[in-house]
Amino acid sequence: MNPSVKARYSEGTLVLLEPVDLEEGVEVTVSIEETVTNEVDLEAWRATIGAWKGAHDPEELLRSIYADRLANTALRDSAMQGPDDRH
Repeated sequence: MNPSVKARYSEGTLVLLEPVDLEEGVEVTVSIEETVTNEVDLEAWRATIGAWKGAHDPEELLRSIYADRLANTALRDSAMQGPDDRH
């Protein structure tokens, strides 16, 4: 007995994509679970190619990241000093 079988919905009918071990005329209960195919994923991926091109300067982004890190380090170091340690 096949616990689950892939099927394709076409023109109002579910078409099984693999054989099943059932006697002719037996009734079954069908649960519908939509699956995402690689083709859909590939199309979504293709649609995003180049979307960010030219929108940002990578060198500026790196400078900004490092500047934020330096600022946060300075704030942390300042907060860690006691009142007697500050000049």
